[in-house]
This record gives sequence, C-alpha cells and structure tokens, in this order.
Amino acid sequence: MKKIILLLLLIAGASVSCRRSGGPQGDGAGLTVFRLNPGTIGLKQTKAVSVQEDALADVAVLQFDASGRFVKYIYKGGTVTDNELVLDLVSGAEQTVVFVANVADDAPFKGFGGTLGECRALTRSVADEAALTAGGRLPMYGEYRGTIDGGQTRAAVVMRRAAAKIELSYWVDIPDAADKQVSFTLRSIRLRNVPQVMSYADPAEIYPAVSAAFGDYPEVPVAVQPTPEAKGSQVWYVPENKRGTGTAELASQKTAAALSPGGEKATYVEMTGDYTQDGKTAEVVYRLYLGADPVKDYNVVRNTIYRIEAAIKGINLVDLRITPIHLVDVEEPGVDDEPTQDASFGVASPANCFMVVPGSSVTFDPRIQGNGGAGAQPIAPKSMGVLWQEGDGVNPLIRNVAFAPSQATVYASSKIARGGNAVVAAYSGENCTGDILWSWHIWVTDYRPDGTKDYGLGENSYASVDGGQVHTYGTKFMAAVKAVTPTRNRVIMDRNLGAAKAYYIPPQANDSEAPLAFGLAYQWGRKDPFPQWDGVSTTSPVPVPIYGTDGKVRLVENATDGFRKIPGPVTLNDVIKTPLTFYYSVADPSDWLTPQNNTLWGNGTGKSIYDPCPAGWRVAPNDIWQDFKDDVFPYYIQGDLREDGLETESAKTNGRLYRISVSGSGIGAWFPATGFYFGGNGNILQGELVDVGNKGAYWTSTASTYYVLYMWYDMNKIYLSGETYRSNSRPVRCIQE
Repeated sequence: MKKIILLLLLIAGASVSCRRSGGPQGDGAGLTVFRLNPGTIGLKQTKAVSVQEDALADVAVLQFDASGRFVKYIYKGGTVTDNELVLDLVSGAEQTVVFVANVADDAPFKGFGGTLGECRALTRSVADEAALTAGGRLPMYGEYRGTIDGGQTRAAVVMRRAAAKIELSYWVDIPDAADKQVSFTLRSIRLRNVPQVMSYADPAEIYPAVSAAFGDYPEVPVAVQPTPEAKGSQVWYVPENKRGTGTAELASQKTAAALSPGGEKATYVEMTGDYTQDGKTAEVVYRLYLGADPVKDYNVVRNTIYRIEAAIKGINLVDLRITPIHLVDVEEPGVDDEPTQDASFGVASPANCFMVVPGSSVTFDPRIQGNGGAGAQPIAPKSMGVLWQEGDGVNPLIRNVAFAPSQATVYASSKIARGGNAVVAAYSGENCTGDILWSWHIWVTDYRPDGTKDYGLGENSYASVDGGQVHTYGTKFMAAVKAVTPTRNRVIMDRNLGAAKAYYIPPQANDSEAPLAFGLAYQWGRKDPFPQWDGVSTTSPVPVPIYGTDGKVRLVENATDGFRKIPGPVTLNDVIKTPLTFYYSVADPSDWLTPQNNTLWGNGTGKSIYDPCPAGWRVAPNDIWQDFKDDVFPYYIQGDLREDGLETESAKTNGRLYRISVSGSGIGAWFPATGFYFGGNGNILQGELVDVGNKGAYWTSTASTYYVLYMWYDMNKIYLSGETYRSNSRPVRCIQE
C-alpha cells in the first residue's frame, strides 16, 4: 500500500521569524485584519453525517499582553467570510491573540479574565463523537504573537483542528483459505479508549491523564463481508490521545502491555469475528492500536488523519498499515502571491533533515536533537531563523520561519521551482542571538521517497516515486542490507543528499543542469551540510552562492556569518554552535573532532542523532558499494564512456554510472565527480575544493580505527572500501533505516 506522510500546519504559535521585527508599539485601539488558515483536509468525505472539516465559524478571540495578562475578549458569531476577521484590538508589542473557532459564545471563554497560561489550559467535555462534531464542525485553535498596531497589522493565523480523523479500510484475505478449510466472518468493528475530554490548545506531552474519563464509540455491525475487491470502510473523529512510545519491536507486539504507564488508555480499533477451521468456530478479536506507526507509537494527535489499512490474513495475522496524514494548505503570514501545495515526507518524525515541496512547509519540534535517539539532550530555544540558504539572490528559498517554544514551521517558496537547500537554526536568545543550540537542513525538493515503505524490490531494481526513483543494487548490496534487516530489502535514494536532480543516464557535454545532481558536502560524522561546487570552473572551483535570511544578501566566504574554514580539532559542542564552519585538521589523525568518536553516524549499525539523512533514512553503511565493479560502473567524460581520461578533461558532467547492461537499460544511478573539500593534515589546500570534475567519493557510516571507510573513484579506477580522513567533506547517499 502506498504510504503518505504529509504535514498539516502543526504550528499554533508565533508567525514571526528572526528576520521580522516586532514593529512600533501602539498605545491605542485600531482595526487589525487576521486571515485564519485552517488548511484543507481535502479527502473524500465518507462520513454519513457530513462534518465540515474546513469550516470556520463562531470564533472566540482573547487578547493577552506581553506578560500574559488578559486584555480583551471578542466573539464573532456566524460564518467567517473569506476566512478573514477584522478586529478592534488594543495596540501593543508582544501581544498574544488566541482564536478558538466553532465554539459557542459562553463559558469558558465569555467572561474569562485569567492569564494566557490559564487560557491554554482550558478544556471541553466531549461525551461522544456527536459532542465533538457539534454543529457539523470541528473545534479549532490558533494563536498570533506579535505587535498589534491598529490599521497597520495584517497577519495570518494557522488554525489547527483540536481533533484527529481516523479512516479505517479493512478486508479479509486469508491465503489458500479453501485448501486449508478455513474461513473468517467479520461481525463488527469498534473504536475503544476514546478520551471524553478535549484541550482547546495543544496539550502536554502525555494527555489526557489516565484518571480522565474515557469511553468507547458504538459498535458498528459489518453487514457485508469485506474483500480485497470490495473493502469495508469507517470514519471516526476523536479528541487527541497522547500516550507516548512503547517497547514493541514487531507490530504483533503492539499491545497495551507494551506501553507502561498508560497503555490501558491507548486508543485502538477492535475487530471481532468468527474464525472457522475444520468445522470448529471460535470468536477472534483483533486490537489495532493507533499511532504514527504500527509498532511503537501510541499517540493520536490533533489535526491529523490516521489512515488504517487492515487486511485480516489469518487467526493471528493482520497485515496492518497505519499512515498519519497531516495535510497542508499553507500561506506565509502577509504573503498572498504564493500558491498552496501539499507538504513533504518524513516531517512528522524528528530528524536533522526535512524534505519540503516547493511552496509548502514543514513543522517540527525544535526541542529535539536529531532523531531523538541515544544521547539526545533536551534544548529550550528562544528563537529560530534561517542561517543560510541557496537561491537566486532575488527570491528567498525560505519565506518564513514561524516559531513557538514547542513547534517551528519553515515555509518554502514556490518561486524557486528547482528547490534547493537551507539550514535553519535554534538560538538560546531572542531574535536569533546567543548560541546556536541545534540546526536543521531543509531540503526543498519535489523528490518524495518514503523511508518507511517496503518497495518489495529485488536486486538491481528501481521503483518510481514522486519526483524520482528509489534503487537497489546487486547481490552484495542485498547482503549488506539484510545483515541489518533480514526481513526487508532496503532501498537507496537515486540522488545525493540535497541534490535537486537525479540522472539515470550520463549527462551530456555542457549540460547546464549537471551541477543540480551534486547535492551537498559533509564532514564525516557531522549533521550539517556545506554548499557544494558550483560546477563552473575546474581550475579555480568555488561553492554555490549562499544567502542570508532575506535570500538577497550573499554570505561572503570566511566572513563572520559566511562559510568559514578554520583549523581544528574542536568538540561536538563547538560544531553544534558553528554549523557553517569547516574545521580542517592540523595534526594526525586528521579529524575535526577531539576526542574521536566512531559512532557519530551509527558505525554501520543504525541511525544516530548526528545522522544527516531525513526521517526513515540513514547514511549508507560499508559494503553498500561492493557491486560497483568496472564493468557495471564505468566512467563517462562529458557523456562519452571512457576510462582513459586526463585531469585536463575534468568537467561538471563527468562521473560514473551504475547500470546493469552495456546499453544502460534497467537501473541507472548517476554518481557525479563532485570532488571534495580537503581537510587533512599538512597540505596547503586545507579547506579548499579539490579534484572537481575528476574524482568522486561517497561516505559510509562505518569507521575504522582512526579513519573512516568510503567509496571513491576517478577516471581510471575505483576503490570500493578505502580509508580516509574524517575532516574531508564529501557527498552522502541515504539508504532506508
């Protein structure tokens, strides 16, 4: 089944980034225009009783000052025309305006005079689904933070539904049922452990408490037996139920017992039926626990659709697919000329890289380091902004960074259709001051592979995905991935991390787009990228231009805020604070880090908090490249197959193509000759781009005693498992976790 992971407007906080000032402080009242943006669920309505999922009406508005004290209450009854509200608010800086839509003009908002914190703690009793969807609408919540300057302020507010939608598709498909003389009759389905209380604002990490009221939705009889050709379906709306992460390793182990504490309150779908074998019938009950994945996650969060595909295969087997769909319909505050698009894969899970479709957005928790794995420490940023970005020098690649303490949303422009790369940073101080606490790579691309999907590919195969392909290589590749995950064939991306394009045949001479396949460069073990060679000159190579927050001011190399190259080694804490600084080595063993650490990228066994790949992907381990022999991995010089090239023939279109036939039919994976940043000891070229248009190399996550293993090649030879300095900077190609 195709797994879709799209993100819907999870930010309910400030709509201002570090580049946006608070504006003048007013001292009087004035009219302020707010555009309320609920996004759009955009899926076919399957509920018998229509619920207007995108509707905005009956809005309670509460204003608070900089200290969180209550200032004003306004109620706008009826439908919100064109999603815009014109409000007479009190002017002032650092104001917070709370919007609660689809609620009555009564308690707890009318007459409220508490603090902002007390407002965010308000709840609503929802005895059943009808109470949650009263009036055919879903309650929504959003906040604006910033200056209110009467007649001057015009802002957008992202509204999030304070409920989740569950779409269940189910069928019975028992293999060889007739031969085995078995059958299964599904009698009913039911949703259990549904909270009967709802928080208007985003609640705590675990919510509601186990002591709160929970109930079950009514049993739904199954009148017609579902088959693969005629599947059954059911839709529910539920309050969110955040229960945390369990300890199961397999989907069959995801039970209440695998989550402690709170497993007894986790929401699940119950399917009841009769299993018959050899003339004997027994009742069978399947419990399918909800969450972001079928194994560990037990969280049902607001503003999310959980698409469940359940195929009953036998008495102890349900082939289960759970897809959290967070749909998007984004506009940057104050910007009306950008089209809206859907969001990217992988954004629901923490990572150091997020893939975002041009014109869309990604929302994540900025308090989490990397993928939140072993060694991750909590951080508490006070601001966020763009550190650097690629672009055209006219339009910013990143339109805005909206930040709240527990959520950040990064908006990508649609005006740079090819996409590009950026790094956003979280700071210890307000307005992007103080130390950088962590940073994230934003890969703006229409390439959308699914890191969680089993593509079912054999050797030397590919599958088409949105914007490109995913690949497998030969026998040794398969052996390497099965050594880690014996039950599944992992796939690898068709391009370098950060690349705007993939080639499946060699680029021809003077192909102007060849540098789009270069991607980014990484020092081994670091999570943050550096800009790659621009592909223009092979004798005096320079990286692609990068820009500051506004996308117009070019950052000068070795300037305070530009791409810096200075001697190391340094500590991990140092590189976290300086993601755009390349540290070259001045002594053996030519590492940027002291003390050395072999596990920064997992050392071939898993993903670490410093892994630069998106969620569901990791840096490829050693042995992945072992199928790349001369006969299937030839060198091309400006489109011509040649293994006798000279350094003077270096060019941006040079590189090697992995293919399974001389004609290039079947799988084709292009590996450009990007060169690399030299970071080793005792060389006058420290920090410089070298061997561009001639040599190429790819990191593995595997370390040796002092160095690391990598695959490299030039015009005449291939080294499939060499050793090199960790301080060099090379491309990465990501494989599924």
